[in-house]
Amino acid sequence: GSDPLAQQETEARWNSIELYRALLERFPDDRSDLLVEASYRLAELLFEAERERIREAMDRDGVETDLSPDFSEAIASYRRVVERFSDHPLAEDALYGMAYCYTEQGDPDLAAKWYTRLIQLYPETRYALEINMRLGEYYFNQERLNQAIVHYRFVVDSSHPDYTDKALYKLGWCYYNLDRYPAAVSSFFTLLDLHSQQGGSTPSLVDESVDIIARSFAERGGTPELVRQLRTRGDDPSSPRILLRLADLYKDRSLYPEAAGTYRTYLANYPDGSDLPIAMAHLEETYHIRGDMAAALALAETLPQHLGPTSPWYAEASAKDQDEVTRWLLQKLESSADRRRALYLAGGSEDELRRALDNLAQYVSIVRGDPPCRILHLNGVILSDLASYPDAALAFNGITRAEGCSEWYGRSVIDSMNFQIDTYERGGSLDLAILSDTVETVKALAAADPETPRAILAAGEITSNLGDHSAARGYFSTIIRQYPDTPTAGRARMLMARTFFQEGDFRQAAAWFRESWRKPGSMDVGTEARKLHIYSLFKYAEDLSEQGKISQAADRFERIYRTFPDADVAQVSIYNAGKLYQAMGLEMKATELFEELAFTYRQSDLASEALTMSVLILEALGNLQRAAEDSLLLAETTTGEERLAALLKASKLFASAGNHRRAALVRTTIINEYPDPAARRAEQLYLLAMDLEAAGFQQRAGDRYREVVEFAGENAGDEAVRTFAARAQLRLAEEIYSRYERMRIEPPLESTIEIKRDLLEEVIRSFVKAGGYRVADVSTAANFYVGKALEGFKDEVLRSPRPNGMTLAELEAYDLLLDEIAYPFEEKALQAYRSNIERAIELAILDPWIEQSYHRLAELAPWAYRREEKLWYPLTAIRPPALPVPGLPSAESIALSMGESRPADLEGTP
Repeated sequence: GSDPLAQQETEARWNSIELYRALLERFPDDRSDLLVEASYRLAELLFEAERERIREAMDRDGVETDLSPDFSEAIASYRRVVERFSDHPLAEDALYGMAYCYTEQGDPDLAAKWYTRLIQLYPETRYALEINMRLGEYYFNQERLNQAIVHYRFVVDSSHPDYTDKALYKLGWCYYNLDRYPAAVSSFFTLLDLHSQQGGSTPSLVDESVDIIARSFAERGGTPELVRQLRTRGDDPSSPRILLRLADLYKDRSLYPEAAGTYRTYLANYPDGSDLPIAMAHLEETYHIRGDMAAALALAETLPQHLGPTSPWYAEASAKDQDEVTRWLLQKLESSADRRRALYLAGGSEDELRRALDNLAQYVSIVRGDPPCRILHLNGVILSDLASYPDAALAFNGITRAEGCSEWYGRSVIDSMNFQIDTYERGGSLDLAILSDTVETVKALAAADPETPRAILAAGEITSNLGDHSAARGYFSTIIRQYPDTPTAGRARMLMARTFFQEGDFRQAAAWFRESWRKPGSMDVGTEARKLHIYSLFKYAEDLSEQGKISQAADRFERIYRTFPDADVAQVSIYNAGKLYQAMGLEMKATELFEELAFTYRQSDLASEALTMSVLILEALGNLQRAAEDSLLLAETTTGEERLAALLKASKLFASAGNHRRAALVRTTIINEYPDPAARRAEQLYLLAMDLEAAGFQQRAGDRYREVVEFAGENAGDEAVRTFAARAQLRLAEEIYSRYERMRIEPPLESTIEIKRDLLEEVIRSFVKAGGYRVADVSTAANFYVGKALEGFKDEVLRSPRPNGMTLAELEAYDLLLDEIAYPFEEKALQAYRSNIERAIELAILDPWIEQSYHRLAELAPWAYRREEKLWYPLTAIRPPALPVPGLPSAESIALSMGESRPADLEGTP
């Protein structure tokens, strides 16, 4: 199972490695040629050993193994030669080997570094071409294109056949990516010339060269510049391909005028080019896309002179290409004739019919053998359109004599019937009695002809169109009875249903459509009948709704959806059922249908409307969690402002339902997808922080509050942003205040009082910052909290533990000292509370913080604020004056309440 020779080779290699290592270890300072060669040979053997290790791993574990090569030992040996024997001829080879090792183990940066060092130290090195090519590839992959160009140019200038074509190719790409299109074109043309002269380039490089040349002219210069340059190149075999590729690029980029012009240039310059059929096909397609049907039609009619049997292209083409293009040519002539006739029927002149006949004549001249029967029949139909009835008759008679056209015989016989039908369809008068007699004649003379039931059917359709539905149903009944299994019978059943539908008898119409569906004459009829059956049921349900039979109508609409969920009206049916159930007071039933509509038809226009209704109903019923889920689903099915509104609604409903975690997730989506305007972003960040806080994520909530404050710094001019920043800062300050309240003054008193004072300063600064936004309720809240903080410090000082071992006199003196320390804080707290009262009187506002400030004042200074004055007004017609209402505070009032001049000065003791 093993290869003895391979094993011997491996063993010999490792023996050699050990011997070289021993030699180098024994004579570490020897610099003779023998030791240089030993170091170099050791590096080579280590390189081979690592390569062998990787090959064995791939043989053992497969080519998908994750094992990576490690040439570090070989690199170390090569480096020893380079560094210790730099003047020896082997140093050049060692330097190359070291760089190559880095290449093999996937370290392109180090490989590039040592390749560069090699060509710097040995400019005439024999590795110069390979190294410059490798460096060009390295810088190309690094997108350092100007450096790549230097190395590619070195390789190109060498004209070495192994490297020149690829270097030219990559050099052209560098120029193209740098938008240096003339230089790119020059490189790729040089590559094409090299291929033309030597045939050395691979076909893929040639194809891509043609493509990039065309792309370069598409970016700059266009078709005129390309044509001028191609003329300077003489008889270049790639020129037609480049011009055609440029036209295709214009077409792919929807530049249809430029594409059409370039295709026409190709036709003018290369009338017998090998790609002429492709150019003409693409030009016709371009006309079709532009909607220039006249030009497309005119081009199709010139195909015989360009590609027909007498054309230069046809003479040079292979037999396979001749057959393929001939089939395409005949198909175009036939479709052109059909198109000309259609233009005539749409109101065109008789010239369209004559040109159609010319197309058919060209068809007959090109086709090998007798023309198909359908061409002969189309020729007769066009002649009848021209009112050339004798010629039309001869054409139809020719069909009966043509070999292989027996299936057309019956149709030709009853064409006279079709003439009458055509006369009616063109707006001519028609005698129903004559038509009826003609139908009976056709039945007698061609009873077995498949066109006979069709003729009767046409008579029924005409009679129905003229308004005699009863007579029309007589024709349809005849077909159903006499030809029950023919395709026409299915059509007759459906037309029978249509007569009832037109009369508004939707129940009868549905029944006949259902009959036609169950016994279709053809797949097309069955599909159409099924759709009309469903639509008739839908119309019947609408009638019930209009008649006030809401319960029956709702049931009918729901049954349509349940029975035919794939029908066009299924979505409208379930929606109508939901609306009717809602009108009947069955809100939850309506909601279930609306939600089912949204889940079943996610891409429907009605899905968003149904979900909107469901959200409104559920919200009104108090089912906020389910309403939020539906609003979130509505957001998934909409975009833009509608999606934003749904997300906002969902977040609000989740929060109202107490599901703050989900509310936070939705608000995060809003912030990420709709960062503007700034006011909404600030609001959503603030509400997100509140939801996170309510969900128990205190730290994340604090981060969001701080983000609102930072955001306000970037949008200082937006009043709404400032408002939310003020509320966020107030909430941050409240968190600091909570820590401050929990802090107790305990022995050792000096240190804990100092910590308490520091916290107090932090509390005051935070609330002053909140009040500085000048938002009314935030400013009054800040004033109140500042007062509470100062008052709390006073209380904490007075409640602090007394030192042990004091006499009564010392204790009394100590208490007096504490009163002296605490009293200023109470005074400043009173000032903060009073600032709210003064602000309320000044600006005529009142909020809970002002009321709480008043209560604190009444508690601290009852002689001044806890009063019950009464005022009596005489009973007169004069209205009593309005009482003053407290107003908005400012950040300055908060600062002044603590005895400071402005918020920025609050650095010391309050």
